[in-house]
This record gives sequence, C-alpha cells and structure tokens, in this order.
Amino acid sequence: MNAVSIVGAVLSAIGAGVAIHQALKVKKYRDEILHDRLKILLFEVMGIAKKAREECRKIVTPVGKPVRGVDYQSVVNSIRDCIDKIRDNNHKFSVEELSQNISQVDKLINQYAKESEESQRHTLGDQMYKCIGDIISCLTEEIDRQV
Repeated sequence: MNAVSIVGAVLSAIGAGVAIHQALKVKKYRDEILHDRLKILLFEVMGIAKKAREECRKIVTPVGKPVRGVDYQSVVNSIRDCIDKIRDNNHKFSVEELSQNISQVDKLINQYAKESEESQRHTLGDQMYKCIGDIISCLTEEIDRQV
C-alpha cells in the first residue's frame, strides 16, 4: 500500500503540473485574443473617425465657391453619430487626449447647431475638422503602440 500511495502522489503531482501548464497556455491565448480584438476595434473606430472627417469637410469654410445642395443638419447628425460611436468605445483605449477631443467636438457641434451666422458656422466647422483630425491622430498613435 505504501508504494501505491507514492505512485498516486507522483501521478497527482504530474497531473497538477500538466493542468498548470495548460492553464498558462489558455491565459496566453486569451490575452492574444483580447489584444487582437482591441486592434480590430481600433481600426473600426479609425474608419468611423475618418467618415466623420469626410462629413465635416462639407461644412468647413469653402475655398472657392460655396458648397451647394448640402443639408447641414444631416451632416451635423452624421458627425454626431460618428462621435457617439467613438465615445462608446473610448473606455477601451488608454488615451486621455482622445476623451478631451471628443468632448471638444461635442461642444463645437452644439455651438454649430445654435449659431445662425454662416461665417461663424464655417469657423466652427473648421475647428471641428481640426479636432476630428486630432482624434484620428490619437487613434493612429494607439494603433502604432498596439502593433
């Protein structure tokens, strides 16, 4: 019986070692999956930010002729939707400047909606465009850190 107890103890120790090894491998794979999901999310949010910037181009100060046929309310709503999507995912990133820029774009959108003078609206559009560019820059830096 003594030999059986020793063999049982050795087999239990080997089983525990195998279980610990497998648990470490699973943790490593889980961490890789989380890291990959974060990178995918960063690229998705980057696309959303670029869409917001493209929409914002419609309301910035015109260089030549004024832009015709643009529904400004639709453009602002589209920018707001994009910013909301970025804000919804902001907590997953470790960039404080991103939060500040999102808040700044929100303020500018609200000011734009209240402003009636066209030249002021174009100026606010220019500021929005710059802030959205800063958001894209923050996301690009985060992508570079993650990759």
